[in-house]
Order: sequence, then C-alpha cells, then structure tokens
Amino acid sequence: MVPAGPTFRGRPWRAVALCGLVLGLFLSAACGQGGYGAPRPTATTPARTPAPASTESPTPTAVRLDLGGYQFTPGVLEVEAGKKARIELLGDGLAHTFTIAALEVDVAVPEGARSQVVEFLVPAGTAGELKLVCSFHELAGMVGTVRVVK
Repeated sequence: MVPAGPTFRGRPWRAVALCGLVLGLFLSAACGQGGYGAPRPTATTPARTPAPASTESPTPTAVRLDLGGYQFTPGVLEVEAGKKARIELLGDGLAHTFTIAALEVDVAVPEGARSQVVEFLVPAGTAGELKLVCSFHELAGMVGTVRVVK
C-alpha cells in the first residue's frame, strides 16, 4: 500500500516537522542579515570615518534621530554650514548606517545598539538639501534629508 501524502520514513508528521524546521532556519538566517541580505556591521568593521571635527567651535547640543520602523524620524535634519553637527542616533536594535554621501559621512550603527552619537563638520561652502540614507535599508524607504543652512 502506498502512503497518501508526503512522508519521512513512513511517517507524514515528521516530513511536515522537517519542512517546518528547514523553513524556520532559512527565515531566521535571512532575517538576521540586517535586511535584504546586507552584511551586518560590527564594532570592529566600522564604515568610513566622519569628517574631522573643528576644534574652534563649541560642542553643539545633539539632535536626536530615531532609526525605528525603517525610517528616520524626524525625516529632515537641519545643520549649519561651517559648524560641527552632533546627532544622537536612537537605534531599534537592528544594524543601520547613517550615511550622507555628499559629506562623506558613513557611520555604522551595530546590531543591538540603542544610542550612538555622531559628530561631523559641515563645510562652510555647503548649502541646500542632502540625501541621508541607511545603506542597508534604503530600498525599504529608510531615507531622509539633511538641510544645510547658513
């Protein structure tokens, strides 16, 4: 007699359990990659270093930027040209980046981090709106704007 359905050594429930285990392992491996298969940054593999800070200006108060929900909140940051910007990144436990390509700022926020402060100098000649992205989650809509004011 031929069994009616998928079996594993003659027992259908084991085949189902085996498929569930394989699917669970696949999903946990895919979800643990920081999204969309991107490699996770670690504290030992930092991204590019932010531009050197000026020693002439006092340390500004940090602007808080929430990284939760695959978005930057607030979506628009305002910084002053010719001054040091200080941003406190409030993580959600996932790996992210704080990337402003036009200023060569690319900082990795490691998985598990809840708060990290980023400082960078905004060159005096910079003006307008610059694109802010999380390079791991840009395709998921994690983009923002840095507005440079004089």
